[in-house]
Amino acid sequence: MKQLPFLAAILAVLLVVLTYFLAKGTSIDAPRHERANALQSVILYDAELQRDVLLGRAGLLPNYDPLVRSMDNLRVAAAGLPSDDGGTWNAGSDIRQKTADITNSVAEQEALVESFKSDNALLQNSLSYFNHLSQRLTSRSGQAGVASEIAMVTAAMLRFINAPRQDLADQVTNSIYMLERRAANLSAEGEVRSLISHARLIIRTLPRVDGLVGSIQSAPLGSLARSLQGSYLEANSRATRRANVFMSLLYGVAIVLMGYVAYLFVRLRANRDRLKERLELERLVAAISTRFINLPRNEIGAAAQDALAHLASHLKIAGAELALPASNDPDGLQHEPGNGTTPTDSLARLIRGWRVEGHERQGSVHVPNIAGLPDSYEKEALAHLGIRSLLSLPMDMGTRGRGAVILFHERPHAWEKDDIALLRTVAEVIANATIRERSEAEREDLQLRLNRSQRLEAIGTLAGGIAHEFNNILGAVRGYGEMALAILTKDSRARRYVLQIMKAGERAQDIVEQVLAFGRLREREQKLLDARTVVEEAVDLVRASLPATISLHAELAVQDAAVMGDRTELQQVVVNLATNAAQAMGGSGMVRVALQTIFIPHARDLSHGAAQAGRHVLLQVSDTGPGIYPAAIERIFEPFFTTKPAGKGTGLGLSTVHGIVSAHHGAIDVQSKPGQGATFSVYLPQIEAAVQREPDHDRSVPHGHGETILIVENDEPLMLLGEDMLAALGYEPVGFGHGKAALSAFRADPGRFDLILTDEIMPELRGTELASIIHTIRPEVPIVLMTGYTMTLKPERLQAAGIREVLKKPLLSRDLGDCLARQLPA
Repeated sequence: MKQLPFLAAILAVLLVVLTYFLAKGTSIDAPRHERANALQSVILYDAELQRDVLLGRAGLLPNYDPLVRSMDNLRVAAAGLPSDDGGTWNAGSDIRQKTADITNSVAEQEALVESFKSDNALLQNSLSYFNHLSQRLTSRSGQAGVASEIAMVTAAMLRFINAPRQDLADQVTNSIYMLERRAANLSAEGEVRSLISHARLIIRTLPRVDGLVGSIQSAPLGSLARSLQGSYLEANSRATRRANVFMSLLYGVAIVLMGYVAYLFVRLRANRDRLKERLELERLVAAISTRFINLPRNEIGAAAQDALAHLASHLKIAGAELALPASNDPDGLQHEPGNGTTPTDSLARLIRGWRVEGHERQGSVHVPNIAGLPDSYEKEALAHLGIRSLLSLPMDMGTRGRGAVILFHERPHAWEKDDIALLRTVAEVIANATIRERSEAEREDLQLRLNRSQRLEAIGTLAGGIAHEFNNILGAVRGYGEMALAILTKDSRARRYVLQIMKAGERAQDIVEQVLAFGRLREREQKLLDARTVVEEAVDLVRASLPATISLHAELAVQDAAVMGDRTELQQVVVNLATNAAQAMGGSGMVRVALQTIFIPHARDLSHGAAQAGRHVLLQVSDTGPGIYPAAIERIFEPFFTTKPAGKGTGLGLSTVHGIVSAHHGAIDVQSKPGQGATFSVYLPQIEAAVQREPDHDRSVPHGHGETILIVENDEPLMLLGEDMLAALGYEPVGFGHGKAALSAFRADPGRFDLILTDEIMPELRGTELASIIHTIRPEVPIVLMTGYTMTLKPERLQAAGIREVLKKPLLSRDLGDCLARQLPA
């Protein structure tokens, strides 16, 4: 087998020599020789041309079509003559010159033929008319006086036509002169003169036509063609002799090649047994590959072990083992028992850390004889395991890590390169099957998560719509409550009642915010935040609301924990998780809130989501409560799902946490065992940037100076509330319940209003549509939009409608006063 490259090189050289000799042996080039035979056609067509010229001269051709055909055939035959055979026959200059002479001769012949056709046509016409007139004039009785002269002219003309000599031409001329004198007074003088004209034309034309016929007949075309044909035949004879020499050489090389083929036959026969073994191994590999096609996922592991067992049996080795990367750690190893007795995990670790040089190639480790290794840890470990020869085939599983198929024997054994390549196919097949097994498991898990997300999305959409309507009601409750507090005395019983109403409204508003956040219908104001500050503020809020029997322990010593997010929402995550932990403990216990930064080298699957590779801020909230059962962990973040008794919880706290964390590109991991408490771990991407802290300044609510405000709100209680708020802030409100009515009032007097305050969701005419029309009429007037669906409004749409600011509903006096102060000049 090792000599095959050398033998192949010899065979290639012999094939090249054979090809060269064969090419030289067939260099006679039969197609070119056939083209040379076109010379015979030139000779033949030249003869036909001369024949047709003679027939035309004799007046035996009815037309000149035969002459045209003969000339065309001659031209085509001459054009088909080869002129590039000098490189083949070594007679190039002579053949090219003679070919050019023939081409020129054909061109000359064509010019002569054209002249002949013109002159001969004139001659034949004159001859025909002369004969006709002479017979006609002779036969008339009235022409007896000139009949003898006409007969003399005719006789002289016949002699001249048969032998156009000068003396005979003079006789014809004298006869014409005598006829011309006698015909002066005849009645047929015109015909006689015509006869005389044609006779003179014949005298002038006939010698020229005969001269052209002579030139055509004496043209050297035929002799040139025969000379060129002789040159071709001589060159062809030389090429034939040379081809015979190369054919002899070809025969000799063929004899050598036949002997070499016989040698190869002996070699191939010697390798027959080896090829049979290789074929059996290929069949086994093919059977293993075929078995894994469309194999159910739950049978792939057993099939891999069975394949290794068959492979070890066929190779007659001690064992074959499989080492796979751990499913949850690409750098780890997962033990897969094979048919051998060697511990796979220790052997796999030995192969992964292989340090002996000279035995590793393309990821494979091949050690035919362990005794031949230098003294090393690997040699001692393999000897301790009872292994005398080893072959490790790598399994590349992409991002899932690397595994190996390990073949070992109790005695020295060497594998051929071809066998190693074939066995690597088995490793690739098992690797692909394992990847498919794990991919299908991951796909099923992702499908479950997708179904859960779709359920959450559907419920969130429904809950968001309900919360929006409820938000309008809360707007009226809190707005009127705020206004009532402003006019009530500090120690009055009515003020205490209104304060309780405001607190209840705030709690209801928190629930609405949770629902809107869950349904993703509330705009998130994400910016760079210090997670430690956010969590500290949230912990203070939680600590104030917990009973004395529950202790709250915070571990917030982390620095540079910057995240991109919404401060209110992130605080709500802490509050909801801590409140949920406190409620789970039944009134006594400890809640622990910890914050730290961690680095995750590889993407990690969590109980609810996946943490991507990189730096994260980790928020952990744990308790000492009774824990969570596994069945409840899967549904714990579903809206309205709760394990608390009726009236003790809404089931929205944890679902809101899940929605907020997902919106911040984070993930949650829940770890709990019954009786051992629960730990909620929130992973948020860490931002490598410094956080700028914003100072908080107390200030009073700014008031107006009697400016006229057009307020549009289709909900009548909210519209009346808005008018009251504006009046209390020092403005003059003008309220409308419909957009069309407000538009009519604005069109009637556009300069009356200093600012437009309009709701977005209204029948017939939406707030943005109303703003766009008003902006067209009076572009400088400030327009403020009120809405609870700020996420659906695109900035470019607001800018096109002339809307300068968007207020979030429900409105409070401070928010409204600040907005109007910003938009109206002082």
